[in-house]
Amino acid sequence: MTRLSSIATMCNFPVRATLVALALASFTSVATAQAPSAPTGNARIVTDTATPGDKPCLAAGHRLEREQKSLERAQSEIARYDKLQKGCASKSVCARYASALESLDKRVARHQLRIGKFTQSRDKACKT
Repeated sequence: MTRLSSIATMCNFPVRATLVALALASFTSVATAQAPSAPTGNARIVTDTATPGDKPCLAAGHRLEREQKSLERAQSEIARYDKLQKGCASKSVCARYASALESLDKRVARHQLRIGKFTQSRDKACKT
């Protein structure tokens, strides 16, 4: 006989009902604890008051922000791989880290070029 069925046969009905109620209460508290909270950070606000001339400026600004975030992520990955490479134990692992760092360096250079282009397009679109 399994442990669960032996507990069920030993308990009378009120105790079982109490156990079920406690299980449900703990489940609902876990479910509510994992519920998504209100959005934080950079929330997009769409306004109907934007004139047609403002929309290209806003779009260019959003493109620039996204590219800057991508650059930051790439730079943080470089720092992470640098740290990992300093502590690597085998030659093959060190070679993989070196290869990853080379590709990340190229990626950072591409992001920097794109940021320059997006900055120019934003400045051009936002002239009044």
